[in-house]
Amino acid sequence: MRVICETIDDFLYDIETQIKEMDRSDCVLQKAIRVSKTSRTFGNDTNIRMIGFRCSAVLDIPDGGQYLLEVGVECGKDYHTHDKEFTGSEKADVLREQVQAFCNRTGLSIRPGLIEI
Repeated sequence: MRVICETIDDFLYDIETQIKEMDRSDCVLQKAIRVSKTSRTFGNDTNIRMIGFRCSAVLDIPDGGQYLLEVGVECGKDYHTHDKEFTGSEKADVLREQVQAFCNRTGLSIRPGLIEI
């Protein structure tokens, strides 16, 4: 099964709820949340990059199965022009810090990459 969340807050809430229901943090595969900052060209302008932030984790469920939990957030644009405005990367960094703080509190770790099915 695959569950897609709309926000980082929902993603972290789902993980925290599952940890509480299972009464153990190792219900998250490898006790890790996979994270990736993405960057793609915006239209035909190679000086503008659209920045995204994605997370995934595999969670155990009480009946012995597992499910993939995912979230992807568009963070905004980075302008690689004379303005050097990197608001998308700044937002992605804030989201990564939010996930890191959650991991520190729950005994999980951050690992690079994504899990997909």
